[in-house]
Amino acid sequence: MRSQREQLRLLVSTLSGQWMLLLLWPALGVLAIAGLWQIELANEASEKNTMQINALHNAESLSVAYARQLSALLDNVDQLSSYLKRDWENSGGKDNLETLQQRQIFTPERAITFSILDADGHVKTSGFPLDADVNLSDRPYFKHHQKKSDNAVQISEVTMGRLARQKVVHLTRRLNHADGSFDGVIVATLRQDFFAPLSNDPAFGKHGFEGLLDDRGEVRFAMIGRLLPTSTQLRALKNDSCQSAKQPLRLDGNCFIDGHARYTATTALTNYPFKAVVGLSENDTSVLLHANARAGRNLVGAASLLITFFCLFAWVLTIDRTARRKTESQLRMAYRLATENSKDGFYLWQRVQNSTGTVIDFRIVDCNERGAAMYHHVRKTLLGMTLTDLYGNTPYRDVVVASGTQMDLDGEGEIEYAVPPESKMMAKWLRINYVSTFEGIAVTLSDITERVINQAELARRATHDDLTGLPNRYWLTKSLPAMLNRAGHNAEKLAVLFIDLDDFKLVNDTLGHSAGDTLLRAVADRLQALMRPGDRVARLGGDEFTVVLDKIDGENHAAQIAERVVAAFNTPFSVSGTDARVGASIGIALFPQDGADSDCLLRNADSAMYAAKSSRSGYQFFFDTRTVNEDLHCGGMASDLKRSGSKL
Repeated sequence: MRSQREQLRLLVSTLSGQWMLLLLWPALGVLAIAGLWQIELANEASEKNTMQINALHNAESLSVAYARQLSALLDNVDQLSSYLKRDWENSGGKDNLETLQQRQIFTPERAITFSILDADGHVKTSGFPLDADVNLSDRPYFKHHQKKSDNAVQISEVTMGRLARQKVVHLTRRLNHADGSFDGVIVATLRQDFFAPLSNDPAFGKHGFEGLLDDRGEVRFAMIGRLLPTSTQLRALKNDSCQSAKQPLRLDGNCFIDGHARYTATTALTNYPFKAVVGLSENDTSVLLHANARAGRNLVGAASLLITFFCLFAWVLTIDRTARRKTESQLRMAYRLATENSKDGFYLWQRVQNSTGTVIDFRIVDCNERGAAMYHHVRKTLLGMTLTDLYGNTPYRDVVVASGTQMDLDGEGEIEYAVPPESKMMAKWLRINYVSTFEGIAVTLSDITERVINQAELARRATHDDLTGLPNRYWLTKSLPAMLNRAGHNAEKLAVLFIDLDDFKLVNDTLGHSAGDTLLRAVADRLQALMRPGDRVARLGGDEFTVVLDKIDGENHAAQIAERVVAAFNTPFSVSGTDARVGASIGIALFPQDGADSDCLLRNADSAMYAAKSSRSGYQFFFDTRTVNEDLHCGGMASDLKRSGSKL
């Protein structure tokens, strides 16, 4: 008993005056745990805010895509009805849908059925089976076309189809006799599944909502998840207060029949009085958020337990290791914080000095597994290795040692750099964070390759056309002024060719937009093949291209290149297995006589292009579009002599 009393007295005597130090670890533990939970709650709030922003952005993007889809579908139906109208009127009302289909005038779509009514409203021919004479003269669309002599297409409200025997939408056109008098109506009957979205984006989840609103806000069509609701569920938005003008926005569950809150956005259809509406369920979009929150809280809870045990252990060690408690606690804390992020590599470089105290190398005395993996090692084999062991006596080894020495002198900092081929690192771009301590240099390496590549790609997309890969209008407006400044400073001549494709719309209308895109890419390749290395081809948009001819001898040089382009376009392009023929109308503006700045040159080249297109001359110089001594349309030097360019 005396021995225990003696030990207790000695312990109290040893700790006399150290109570503040003993309370430090419990206080640090409480603060660390509170800080972790505060960070976790802040991260959850930030992730929720990010989730909401992303959901609204996704809803807006999906509504735009859905609106484009519906506009394209309605355009196709409108085009089919136009073809039927033309053939019916040309045949004097003798054709029927069966013969038209045999002649491949149109191919009926799965959710579209056509019918033709005569001037009295009787169904003359139809894709629906007819077992009796049907008269539809009482339909609002029939009365409209009977009174109106215009050829505009009409779209009805949702109605119960007399032939379809289900709720449908009618797209109609007027038929005329040769003298323009009323001859009946073409009716395209669209079932509700015609409006079903083609996409199967996982963002919709189980309760994602897509629908079609008319100009009064009524829901014409609705789809929740991948299922078409019944007619009783068709009106998904319950009241007018849910149809805010602010877009996109979050709507509470009381706005929907199924009670799910949604992030919604609407987009108007082009040329039609409808809006595409998309709503992403808050429950679906929050699934990952809740899972991350649970995982984060579990991790913070485990970390809190570890911190608690660590502080208890440190508190015990403090009793007999008071002299080194501050240094050891700082090193342990620094190492733990550095290794918690598994995406970064952590190292502790210890200085290796010669007999004079000069640093000649660095030894890796500590690292995490991620850091070892970045050197193609595991932690066990990397510990204890020097930079010389890693790189040998090579020039790059000297570069790394010199960099470490400079970091040691700087004390702390951050560096981003491209990793050279001589390096042992796996990454192509790295960010280094370093802190110099009495033990050595604490280094953290982060692989930023993906971020740098993404930034470079974004910069490229800002100045280049996605379809053809050519420089775009933005590049031209930024680069042409500098080219003109250089040409003016060096007293050089420069030409701007404004090229517009002839008959491109015909290719688009007959072969489709995909073929049109293929043709534009082929045009870009052909134009680039015709140019010199220093010339630049850009796509302004649509079927318009611009060529900047740098360092030309004069107008004859520009004319030769224009003739070469026009001649090259006489050879048809192979598009979707078909020879597509498009011509080129070229307007030419010369620097400096046709304009002293980029805006002036482009405007004058555009003007000359329209003159070439009107005269079918292939190409036209801007000065040929003006009379003698007439001023330029914009700044530049007017020529006193009218010069004539070559004509094809």
